[in-house]
Amino acid sequence: MFRLMCALLLLPSFMSFSAERISLSGFGNFGIVYSNSDIYRFRSDISRDNDNFEDSLDLNAISSLGIQADISLHDDFDFVTQFIYRGQKKITLDNTLSLGFLRYKPAPNWELRAGRTQLDLYLLTEYRDIGFAYPWAKVPTEVYGLLPYRSLDGADFTYFLSNSGLDYRFKIFAGESSSTIALDDENVELAIDDVLGISFELSQFDWTFSLKHTQVRTQNNISTMADIVAGLQLIPDVIWPDKATFIDDFSLVNKKAHFSSVGLKYDFGNITLLSEFARLRSRSSVVSAVKSGYVSATYNFDKGQFFYTFAKAKSDPSKFNDAVNIQRFLPNQVEEIILAVNESFRVFSPNQQTHSLGVRYDFKDNIAIKLQVDQSNIDAQGGALWSYQGMNTLAPKESFTTLFFSVSFTF
Repeated sequence: MFRLMCALLLLPSFMSFSAERISLSGFGNFGIVYSNSDIYRFRSDISRDNDNFEDSLDLNAISSLGIQADISLHDDFDFVTQFIYRGQKKITLDNTLSLGFLRYKPAPNWELRAGRTQLDLYLLTEYRDIGFAYPWAKVPTEVYGLLPYRSLDGADFTYFLSNSGLDYRFKIFAGESSSTIALDDENVELAIDDVLGISFELSQFDWTFSLKHTQVRTQNNISTMADIVAGLQLIPDVIWPDKATFIDDFSLVNKKAHFSSVGLKYDFGNITLLSEFARLRSRSSVVSAVKSGYVSATYNFDKGQFFYTFAKAKSDPSKFNDAVNIQRFLPNQVEEIILAVNESFRVFSPNQQTHSLGVRYDFKDNIAIKLQVDQSNIDAQGGALWSYQGMNTLAPKESFTTLFFSVSFTF
């Protein structure tokens, strides 16, 4: 497979290097999630299906285990590979290989990587899966949950510069990626290519500012949408003159999408402020414009941290404006297809806000215990970030509490 070729090409070289040239490390998270909602179930992002509706305790949603190997090939070359288990029901090389890239770094101020790298969308891209690296029991879902893509199969170039006490980091990257999207009754694949992105970070000792922008092209309709398009094409043009335009806007095939984010981390005294704001937009009407963000304050004391976070995701889903007129002529034939269209408009359309309170205690230098309580308020039809059994167009408004307990560690 082309997407994995660069990452896997050097795997046999493991056996040919001495132990001094290989560095192994790992990380993990054992987590328990409890919710008092009978309607919605937590998931870390929309690629994760959660069928745990009969038991309020979930031991899988935020649990993970990762291992990383850094192999020195030459003074200027190294190879990095990382595997992460995040509760995948079916374990494959493709869905566990998080990193697998060759890095060329001939000078301290620039590097080139090729293979499977992180898709650099967020301030916390480099360690979003390493729970020990941040205070919360999980990253804010409102920002991190809507896009299922974590890795990029391609290449990136990073330039570093230090000047007048400021550290600059500029990156450009390109490639392709693929991920599943968990719907109510099936997991479907959505591939993206022509990925082109830039990332800029500016930092000093006590603060970091990031600005990132990525554009992609969605390759395919998810399977349910392909069936919907086929059904829409059967409606006579005389009844629906705007059919071709609607179908073209509705389809995900060859549609550009853009994701932008801005982030800030600032330390002063015992307080750490962390905030990110993001925007997703697409030329497909299925992917509505989504604005999301969070603001988090952490008080650091001795071996512990107290934190509060407010997060929000807001979208304006598309509507099937011609539905009433079409149903007037074909009331029985199109009812199901119209329901399916409106259901598709809700897949990428979250509307919710969350208040979080929590505490972290570093039991050892490499072990942290965390307890977090979320109060989530979801608008009617706005639970796209959650698992929900039934049609999203019928999903009710609800406020509920979710409790997270986790033990994060590194080794």
